[in-house]
Amino acid sequence: MADYRKTLTFEVIGGERGIFLQCNKSEAVSQVFRLLPKGAAQAVLGEVKVWHPRKGDEKAKPKNIHFVIKDEGVYEVTNQPKLAGFYLFTKASGGRMTYLAISSAERTALLAAPAGANLESMLTALRKP
Repeated sequence: MADYRKTLTFEVIGGERGIFLQCNKSEAVSQVFRLLPKGAAQAVLGEVKVWHPRKGDEKAKPKNIHFVIKDEGVYEVTNQPKLAGFYLFTKASGGRMTYLAISSAERTALLAAPAGANLESMLTALRKP
């Protein structure tokens, strides 16, 4: 079984490809946001696939959440000890999504790119010494 706390793992559920994040019962629920220019952010809706077992009157807490990533762009993962941060998601051949972890400075530069720019090429140029 994949360890959803160490690596962003893509899986297809119901025909939709997305990433799985695993939450510990004692942590805040993980979230994913698509970052937009001018500081705007759009929450990516996640669907809980596995719940932590409840004891007595305890409130149910999500364990594994599937976040569907439909569009290329800059995203932020929150409430994950190892995976929290910024990512560039791009479409590869065959329509599959891939990702690269990016820094805060790279995030800022990519969000300032003109509409329709090739973000993966821009990131490559930003990373050249």
